[in-house]
Amino acid sequence: SRPAADVNPHPCPATTFSVASQQNTAKTPTRRAPHTSKGTKLATICGHIEKLRPTPKSFITAFLQHSAINMAFCRRFWGAETGWKSTRGLLDAMQGLICSHVEGKKLWHEWVLKQIVSKEKPSRGVYPEGGYISSTAITQDFFMEDARLAQNQKLTDTMPFLYHLVQDKIHTYDLDDKAMDNEDGRKEACSEADNDEFAMQDASFADESNIEEVQDPELKKQLLALSEQDVNIFEGYGLVKNINPAHSKQICAD
Repeated sequence: SRPAADVNPHPCPATTFSVASQQNTAKTPTRRAPHTSKGTKLATICGHIEKLRPTPKSFITAFLQHSAINMAFCRRFWGAETGWKSTRGLLDAMQGLICSHVEGKKLWHEWVLKQIVSKEKPSRGVYPEGGYISSTAITQDFFMEDARLAQNQKLTDTMPFLYHLVQDKIHTYDLDDKAMDNEDGRKEACSEADNDEFAMQDASFADESNIEEVQDPELKKQLLALSEQDVNIFEGYGLVKNINPAHSKQICAD
């Protein structure tokens, strides 16, 4: 009998190359790819997009709106809690770019306001299912505490953005009022301390100036007509016995 033929007498060149590559890899360490700066990467990507005709904004819009499965898979975490941090970073970057000049800031605020007004509205229909309340259909139950709480909860659920916006604004104003009250309290305390200090300085100055004030000619004449036994205080000045004989003679001569 003839021997069986070799089913693969000549190995595949690709297989041989693969084995040789593995042997070479085992002998020499793998080299790292050269570092490419972010600016170079962005320029390369924008250049490739430009060759395919779309603009960067139209590319991003198509990427977010295309219904292909692979596109949906790439953006699956954009609106989820897992990827919200990076999504918010993208929104913040867009806001910073748009609001960097006056016109863009105005357009951004108008867009945000339009989203609040157009997207959030109270439920339509007749009370209690909707927000319309007819004066002819109001009963006593409408003014009960449970009904009031239910109305507030429905407004909170149907308009959460506006509800939290108003709530945060009120909370901010409360914090500002408390800060102003604390600042006013500190200023008032400092003012009282300054007044006390000035009062002490005035009293000290008055004590030191009593002797000089007594040297006024008109006051001297009035004081000479009085004795120490008659009065102790005259117009806010204290009378002190003069122990300087020469000064006493000068006063009498005057």
